[in-house]
Amino acid sequence: MNHIYKFNINNYCFGNMILDKYQKFCKQKIKNLNELHIYQLEYNNNIIDANNYKMFTDVGKDTDTIYHKIFYEYIKNDDYFKKTYDLFIQKEVLPIVKQIYPNDNQFLFQTLPSFRVQLPNNVAVTEYHYDSMPKYNHPDGEINFILPITEMFDTNTVWAESQQNKGDFKPMNMEYGDLLCWNFNKCYHGNKMNQTGLTRISMDFRVLPMSKYNENNLKTSASSKKKFIIGDYYSLL
Repeated sequence: MNHIYKFNINNYCFGNMILDKYQKFCKQKIKNLNELHIYQLEYNNNIIDANNYKMFTDVGKDTDTIYHKIFYEYIKNDDYFKKTYDLFIQKEVLPIVKQIYPNDNQFLFQTLPSFRVQLPNNVAVTEYHYDSMPKYNHPDGEINFILPITEMFDTNTVWAESQQNKGDFKPMNMEYGDLLCWNFNKCYHGNKMNQTGLTRISMDFRVLPMSKYNENNLKTSASSKKKFIIGDYYSLL
């Protein structure tokens, strides 16, 4: 399961779509998303930049920045982005999960991807964890994917163990055009303080085989508080 795959960025253009959206909230020309922290964004009549955010220590605060709000507003109101994401799941992700679960014919996928921004001198997630542990509540059997929008390396990427409880944490070094598949459902993972001087932006999502699905699961996700059922956290692939 633990592997990095390649895809053609020209077939999806996630980076350009995200950059174009941020540009609408910035009076200067944004040259690179990994320098997003140096720009001021105007949102709801407020001027906000990276200096507004101290080190994140509470789950939920790390996904409640101006960068996240603009991104999620964009997804909810942009059919093209959603169609591109759905196409990516169908064309790039489904063949991978079929290899992992060859006896399954139906899969669920995370309806909207999670969005991560790791600013310099900060983290993208507040603590080391694995997704199925209490508080995070993800169902067993989920397959995790990370899609980097900017380069992820050294202290601005995810650090993870290679196998459950092995404790051999290493940085998941990736670039735009990579797709990481990893067992974050059982493997501990988290962030170091970003000392690279560059912002990391990425999306991540999960796929669940129907054989592992429980329609009576009443638990919710830690950040979005969505139930792990079809029509809320999941959509049918």
